[in-house]
Amino acid sequence: MDRSKNSRTLIELLEDGETISGKDILLFRTDHENHFRCQLELLSLQFRAVLKLNPTEDNVLRDSLNRLQLAYADPKHYGDNRPDSHFANGTPTVPTPRFSYLDFIGFAVTGEGGFEGFTADIGLHPSVDWMTVLSVVGLLLIDSAVTSLEKGDVILAASESLQAAEVLEELVAEGTARSAVQRARRDFARAGGMAANRETAEYKSEVLKEWQTGRFKGNKSAAARWALKQFPLPNQEVVRRWIRDHEKVR
Repeated sequence: MDRSKNSRTLIELLEDGETISGKDILLFRTDHENHFRCQLELLSLQFRAVLKLNPTEDNVLRDSLNRLQLAYADPKHYGDNRPDSHFANGTPTVPTPRFSYLDFIGFAVTGEGGFEGFTADIGLHPSVDWMTVLSVVGLLLIDSAVTSLEKGDVILAASESLQAAEVLEELVAEGTARSAVQRARRDFARAGGMAANRETAEYKSEVLKEWQTGRFKGNKSAAARWALKQFPLPNQEVVRRWIRDHEKVR
């Protein structure tokens, strides 16, 4: 399986059922945890749908992602706030308080100049709007939730996924994103819980394994025709792209 995220755009990573850091959202086996992970994948598909409403160059999107991650780690965006809460008697509510990406963006845009001041401060490209920033924040929360699941911290993963859903609600409330989100939900449901055009890592791995045997003698179209007979893939171009990307990184 080709794990080089640099050979794919961020949108392609999402189409492949991965987080923006290249982690598989679903476990490719029958697993109880996939109840949770399927909901994360649905959220991811909806954020992708919003990003495609106002297409952003991949290098700009990647730069925005990097800048938001750096800003998240910079305490200056939190002002005098501290990542903790207490009961009336002073007892901490959680043992390891932390700010999430949703907390971060909430504090960041209330500073001097609001959203425009924040984007100028961290150097976001002028084409990056509020909907794009919210979508990236939602995707960062999903990535963090998957990381938490990998560490066995289901409680933290649940909190992050709920916050990702909260971000999506704000996007839908904007109005412009509503139809794209509804369409993504319908496609997800119609495919029985898997996105209709999802290029799964499992199918990709099998296709590339067969390609490496040499049976197709370098003919990508022949490989694509074979793959479509074997797996529920949307079209031949998906397979040809997998092969092209694979050949680039060999």
